[in-house]
Amino acid sequence: MNDTERRAAKARRHGLKRRAWYGPNGLRSQVLRRDQHLCRLRLPGCTIHATSVHLAPYRRGDHTAATPDDCLSACHHCHGVIDGRRSKGGVGRRQRTAS
Repeated sequence: MNDTERRAAKARRHGLKRRAWYGPNGLRSQVLRRDQHLCRLRLPGCTIHATSVHLAPYRRGDHTAATPDDCLSACHHCHGVIDGRRSKGGVGRRQRTAS
């Protein structure tokens, strides 16, 4: 699956209208322009050039309710590190408590 197909599948899962998020005036473009295509996460190994947008964890993946204030520009490396941690139950995820 190439990058465009992956993004389209994600948009379908989250009920996004492609233009609202990815279009030339979409939220993703607005955030990248606002941050001047510079990574705002700046983790070790950062490439500095932002190519994606990271949605704040408290939004729980709800792209339809996201605003520019809920997003940060991120380079491919930093975005992968943050999302990787979250998918493994780390940063930004609620921990389950034993019952």
